[in-house]
Amino acid sequence: MTFLEADHPRVDNGTFTDKPQTSPEVSLGGPAKDWGTVTVTVTVNEGSRTPWGPADSVTDIAPGIVSVGTPGHGGLKLSRERRAAIPKPLRDVAGIWFEEDCEWWIVAMHHPEAFPHIEDGVAEKRVRNWFPDAYEAATGTTIAPGESDVRDEAVWAKAHENDFVLISARMDDDRPGVVRVIGRRASDGTRQTFYVPKDELDARRLAAEPGQGHRVILDPASDETSGPDVEPEKVPTVKHAGYSSPATPGARARLATDLAKRWRRDDGSVETLADILERGVAGKSSRVENGKRIYFIREQEFEGSSYAALPVTKATFDAVNAPDGRSAADVAYQDAQIAEHKLHRADGWTERQKLQAAYNEAARHADELRKAEAAAKEQ
Repeated sequence: MTFLEADHPRVDNGTFTDKPQTSPEVSLGGPAKDWGTVTVTVTVNEGSRTPWGPADSVTDIAPGIVSVGTPGHGGLKLSRERRAAIPKPLRDVAGIWFEEDCEWWIVAMHHPEAFPHIEDGVAEKRVRNWFPDAYEAATGTTIAPGESDVRDEAVWAKAHENDFVLISARMDDDRPGVVRVIGRRASDGTRQTFYVPKDELDARRLAAEPGQGHRVILDPASDETSGPDVEPEKVPTVKHAGYSSPATPGARARLATDLAKRWRRDDGSVETLADILERGVAGKSSRVENGKRIYFIREQEFEGSSYAALPVTKATFDAVNAPDGRSAADVAYQDAQIAEHKLHRADGWTERQKLQAAYNEAARHADELRKAEAAAKEQ
């Protein structure tokens, strides 16, 4: 799903508009309901827990609707009364929170008076596009071809599940004007290499069917091919199970909270972190986001494959019996990133001079470790 910035630009105070909110001059969709009688109000404050981490901005959009922002993402939370006004099929899409990329359009569709800057019909169009099944269940209407990109793409993919569809392409090293492409058949996962003239490939991308986008069908009967590709044997990742008990009560409490967290898998099943650690994980690592070190556990089925990063607290990170994928230089480089973030946020000449010196030292130390690690690899 893609964030449509033009439709709802964010500003620093967490709202979804490029101009101050005002009360609508005319009624949108009939008399406005009096939400001032809401008794169960939304209670979200800065630092409150959200699905995207602690909130760093909270803005009242309308009675019973708040906009919440975090360093990574954001969305809307509604009062019980506001949520009840949304049909169940669309409520179930989001749950308690409506994230800011796509789900918030559901709120705008059913509470238009709270979003006077959105033109009539736009919110419903977006909901129909992103959530076709839930929209049909909620409205009793049938979406026609061309009214939902999500539906069109799913229909196209089903219709061509037995065809080879391009997944990667690069110019052939030996023949100018010829593209070496790899096609994959969704029904059984078979991959095959094809060679297609660039002009022809470009023409196929333009002559797209509804839902096809830029995907290209490759035909073994007419396109030059080298035969089915042989998939390399997958090597299972070594798993490390279990965790140790932290020394302090606070750390033990943070570990217990993390262990109880539930994670939903692609197949719809749900596991707690305790279940995942009992089965074993591939490793652990960290990254820096907005000046903060984010710790995570790495789940990976096969060597070289993609992996899932499960965020955890520092207490859980230390307790998990899995190898730390970071080198000393990696940790030092993250220290420098954190120091640089503090420097950019500094107020006053004295504080800035102090933080500049701290950043210079952190960067110098990280650079030295990088060079030492590179030299060790060459030996």
